[in-house]
Order: sequence, then C-alpha cells, then structure tokens
Amino acid sequence: MRLERLNYNKIKVFLTSDDLSERGLTKEDLWYNAPKVQQLFQDMMHEASVELGFEVDGKVSVEVFSLQAQGMVVIVTKSDEILEE
Repeated sequence: MRLERLNYNKIKVFLTSDDLSERGLTKEDLWYNAPKVQQLFQDMMHEASVELGFEVDGKVSVEVFSLQAQGMVVIVTKSDEILEE
C-alpha cells in the first residue's frame, strides 16, 4: 500500500493486487461493504494518520479506480462542511 497526500483534505492510496490478495480480497470485493473491506479502509486510514497526519473526523467521499493489471487507486476526500443537526 502506498499513500500520497494530494492536498490538505485529500489523499490517494495505491493498492496493488498483492496488497489485496494478502488481505484475502479481490478487486471485485471492493464494490461491496463486506467486513474485510471495512477493515481494509480502517487500515488505510490508520496508515494515512501515521504517515501523513491525515485525520478523518467527519464525512468523507471515497472514489475507487481499478487499474487493469496493477491494482486499485482509492481517493479519500474529507468534507469541509460543518454539519448541523
């Protein structure tokens, strides 16, 4: 797993096919909200916190792009909106 900070509220995570298979996942699994996928997301956010100081404390949007032979790219963007309920 490789992480890159794009700006103050956005990161890019590159997952290789090996990264996925080590966790017992396939590319297709990422389209479902399975417990293994949730754990992968938690692991990504933990690494982003440690390596990049990227803390998630609210809503995020997640974009997933499949790379044909190389793996996946995941873009995580924190929302700047202040929510009132």
